[in-house]
Amino acid sequence: MISNMHHSAARTCFFAVLFALFGNTSLLHAEAVQTEALQTENLQAADLQVEEVQKPQYPETIAVLQMLYGGEVRARYRYLEFAKVAKADGHDNIAYLFKAIAHSEAVHEKNFKGILEKLGTTAANVDLSSIKISTTKENLKYATEVELSEIDTEYPRYIQRVGPEKHPEAIEFINYAWEAERQHRELIKEIQSGTG
Repeated sequence: MISNMHHSAARTCFFAVLFALFGNTSLLHAEAVQTEALQTENLQAADLQVEEVQKPQYPETIAVLQMLYGGEVRARYRYLEFAKVAKADGHDNIAYLFKAIAHSEAVHEKNFKGILEKLGTTAANVDLSSIKISTTKENLKYATEVELSEIDTEYPRYIQRVGPEKHPEAIEFINYAWEAERQHRELIKEIQSGTG
C-alpha cells in the first residue's frame, strides 16, 4: 500500500512537470482522477484486511465452547439443587454425590470460560430459570439420562465439530469433561441401584 502511494506521488510530480512544460490541464485532471481511484482502492483493500483480522480464528470451537459452558453452568446449579433435595429427604450420601458432581461441573465451567477468554470472547450469560427440580429418585433418574446423552451423543459431536480447527487446549478440556461425564454416570447408576 505504501509503495502504491509512492508511485502515485511520483506520477503526480511527473504530470505536474508536464503541465509546467506544456500547459495541458486535461492530463492533470486525468491524473488526479486516477490517483483518487488508486487511493480509494488502497483504502478498501486495507479495510478488507482489517475485517479479515477481526474474524475469530476458531469460530466453530468458540460456538461449541459457548454451548458447553452454558451446559456446565446449568449442570452445576442443577446438581447443587439436587443435593439440597437429597439432604432434605435424608439421603446424605446422595447429597454428597450431587455436590461432588456439581464441583466437577464447576471445574469444566471454569476451563471452558478460560479458553473462551483466551480466544477473545466473553462467556455467554446462562438462563437458569427453566431448570426443574424433583424428588431425589426422579433427580437421580434425570441425572443418569442426561449423563448418558452427553456421553453417547453430545460429546462425540462436539469433538467432531472442533477437530478441524485443531485448538489443542479446547480439544483437551472437552475430552477431560467427556471422561468426567462417564465417571458421573457410573457413580449415579451405582447410587441409583441402591435406592430402588
